[in-house]
Order: sequence, then C-alpha cells, then structure tokens
Amino acid sequence: MAAERVRPAQRRKASGFTQEELATLLGGERTAVVRWESAETEPQPWHRPRLAQALGISGDQLQELLDDITVIQRQPSERMNYVLQHPGSADLVAVAYLYEQLRQLDESYDQASSAGLLGPAGHLHGQVELLRENATNPHVRRALFEVEADSATFMGQLVWDVS
Repeated sequence: MAAERVRPAQRRKASGFTQEELATLLGGERTAVVRWESAETEPQPWHRPRLAQALGISGDQLQELLDDITVIQRQPSERMNYVLQHPGSADLVAVAYLYEQLRQLDESYDQASSAGLLGPAGHLHGQVELLRENATNPHVRRALFEVEADSATFMGQLVWDVS
C-alpha cells in the first residue's frame, strides 16, 4: 500500500530544504528522509529534536506531522494482509488505510441501504478493534482508538437505521 506524509514534506520545503540538505544537516542520508516522507519509517528519537528545530516546530508538532499519513492506493495489499495476520505489527499506514475505508463507507451512506453497509462496516470495525487490542506502538494505538470511535459511531447509526 502506497502512503506518504504530505505535511512533513511540505514543511521541509517551506523551510527551504531539499531531502538531501535536510539529511546532511541531521547527519544522515537522503534515503532516510525519503523513508520518513513515504511513511515507511519514522525518524529515530535522536534525530527528532534536530529535525523539529530545522523545521522550526516543537517536538509535539513534529509528532502531529508524522502521524498524518495519506493513503495513496486504496486496494488492500500484502502489507495490510500481513498486518491483519500479525496485529502487533500495525503501523500508522495501516491506520490510515482503515480510516480511508471507513471514510468511503461513510460517503456511500446516502446512496446505499444501511442494511447493505452493516456487514462491511462491522468487518472493518472488527479489524480496527483487533489491531488496537494488539498494537504495541502507543501512537498507533491512539490513532486506532480514534478510528474505532468513529467506526463505532457509524455502526451505531447503521444499526439505528436498520432497526
């Protein structure tokens, strides 16, 4: 599943850095910055203070930027299948994928019957709950709680409509 962190890349560009310049400033390689912006990895703890300083933001603001992941491809992939089979490996890319699935179901609410949406919504809610229960990363767990709350609200709305 392709994903990216759009806001950190925008912030880097607004701060006047290329990926290579930022990597050099942090004492790393451009490929590390590429992986951060493509949501493959997160900056190591020792890079974060200097990264936040270079971007002119606080550590909390940096974490908010890193937590904001945009899913580029909506089809489930081997990666998502792996995450569902190994729920402890859930990451923010998986959370973004699940949130996007919920958003799509919500968008179809006015066009589809609530009874028809109940099955897919329940399936998605179950996946979110499974990953949240097994998430080891606190940022991932917090993000899954948010998706689970939205999913539960949507499920409640569907059940109300069907009854």
